[in-house]
Amino acid sequence: MKILLGPSLIALAVFYLLLGSAGVSLGQFAAAMQMGGAMSPELAAAAPFLLIGMVLYFLIFCWIAVAWHRFVLLEEYPGLLPPLPAGVVAHYAWRSFGLAMLMTVGSIPVLLVLGMALGPMIMNGAMGGVVELFFGVIVTTLFTYFWFRLAIVLPATSLGEPLSLREGWGASGRLSGPILNTAFIMSLVNLVLSLVVGIIASVSVLLAQLINLGGTLVILLAGVSVLTTLYGHLIEGRELP
Repeated sequence: MKILLGPSLIALAVFYLLLGSAGVSLGQFAAAMQMGGAMSPELAAAAPFLLIGMVLYFLIFCWIAVAWHRFVLLEEYPGLLPPLPAGVVAHYAWRSFGLAMLMTVGSIPVLLVLGMALGPMIMNGAMGGVVELFFGVIVTTLFTYFWFRLAIVLPATSLGEPLSLREGWGASGRLSGPILNTAFIMSLVNLVLSLVVGIIASVSVLLAQLINLGGTLVILLAGVSVLTTLYGHLIEGRELP
């Protein structure tokens, strides 16, 4: 809670202040997100403020992730706020962004192949929704699997230890089966979250977005914990319980 709560409150406060500075209410922002990208003129004019908020949110999450890695692997305990090694967090953010871009580009051929294979079934009436959910689980599982295999370099970055993508991929190969199982479970959790948010959105858009934000944060933290465990076991040679 010490690692998570303080930075999260800072992120929410900064984002709320940016929305206020741009003249956009939290309700307007939540409604725009729920409408799949449709923006009012006010929200479109506030886009630079929102972009700054997203960048700050990303950096603060990297701060949380670095603090968690270092808490588990170095027993570096937080005070009122977790330690903030600015250079390490910046390097962690840069490497995370690079990995995300690599994964995005690499996923394009997979999405094209799956889209051509499952596209006709998605368009086929009543079964289309089921196939679309199945498609989403497959894509999320594959993306998460490759992310865990490659992003094992991130805990190393948080410790200041050099680890290349090739080394991380090779080391994580020993647990490729359990990693795939974990990726599948997390994709199912993500699916359940999206379904719950969709149901609640019919009652309250703002509440749905808040639940989506909290649920997404929990899933991201679970991913950080998986990476920390993989690094400790596969790179440092620690025994698993």
